[in-house]
Amino acid sequence: MKRISKYLREFSSSFYTSHIKRFKSTEKSITDRYRGPFENMLSARFNFKIAFLNEFQGQFLYSLKYYRQSYSALAAWINYVDEEIMIDQVKAVAEFCHFKICNLLLSSDLLEDALQQFKIHVSTFESLFTQQLWRHYTWVVRQYLVFCQLLDKYEVVEQNPMTERVFYWENAARYSLKRLSNFEET
Repeated sequence: MKRISKYLREFSSSFYTSHIKRFKSTEKSITDRYRGPFENMLSARFNFKIAFLNEFQGQFLYSLKYYRQSYSALAAWINYVDEEIMIDQVKAVAEFCHFKICNLLLSSDLLEDALQQFKIHVSTFESLFTQQLWRHYTWVVRQYLVFCQLLDKYEVVEQNPMTERVFYWENAARYSLKRLSNFEET
């Protein structure tokens, strides 16, 4: 089992290393016709893959760097998204990148950075609505609850109003009521 595990690790490491090299060469050769939404989509995708590889290898600083780049590309992409299904996809991937960023920051005792990331995340995607408004509010509720659970997991001491669990529970409840009222209207 140890040899199989070692071979799998080595194979996956070489696979992702070759993909990183190919991505960096491709990134330099992107033409102007792929600028705009396609560039952001590709950048988010490749940076996420690089971040995942770095996290797999235990290189958390590099992983954090590439998760942030992926998140930034997704945040820039919202200016080009117009289809409802694409909005949900962008929000779902951004949610996962945000979770990974906050998890890495809190595990490194960088509470202020995690709080800032949460503020940016909510303010960026809170205004990105879909036609079914209750689904959007469900998504917002989940953001508050997951961040509160991360604070609990890392046993963050309540030092300021932003680290108090009550703040996140209240906002989750407020958006949950909005979700309920919008769901009943449809």
